[in-house]
Amino acid sequence: LALLCAAGWLLFTNLGVQAIVDYDEARHGVNAYEMIRNDEYVVHTYGGETDYWNLKPPMSFWTVVLGYRLFGYNAVGLRFFSALASMISMVLVTVFCVGRFGLWPAVMALCAYVGNRGMYAPHFSRFGDADGVYQLFFTIAMLCMLMSRKNFAWFYGSALAFALAFLTKATHALNIVLICLVY
Repeated sequence: LALLCAAGWLLFTNLGVQAIVDYDEARHGVNAYEMIRNDEYVVHTYGGETDYWNLKPPMSFWTVVLGYRLFGYNAVGLRFFSALASMISMVLVTVFCVGRFGLWPAVMALCAYVGNRGMYAPHFSRFGDADGVYQLFFTIAMLCMLMSRKNFAWFYGSALAFALAFLTKATHALNIVLICLVY
């Protein structure tokens, strides 16, 4: 519980303080803002024109739209659901490890999450682009795949997570299919 609290503190403290200087994050924010402004939630635009440079499907933009609706047009609104997705990933991996391996392996897995600097680096948990949300769906797909060994019905959860991952980062989600095939 203490490690999960530490993870929450690392993910959510001062989420809106750091300036939005990353080009991808800024573009993601503008795309989501224009979705709201244009009342168009499928095709995203940049500068009023269809955005052919940022060719991601709409799922990650929808999370930013929801963040803007909840927190306003600011860095917290842009980044909140990316941080929340990473927190949910940590909880899911911890619960999986407790059930499958016991308490201490779960603690070690959580330590690896909390102590991994990459989790807090650009393009991930504390940034308003697609990577944090994609990581959540990838994690769910892998956990469901691992649980499908005992009950094949879990594999359908992996397929659903693949679909959501595809709606978040498109072809990046093909890694899930490849891993499942090899598994």
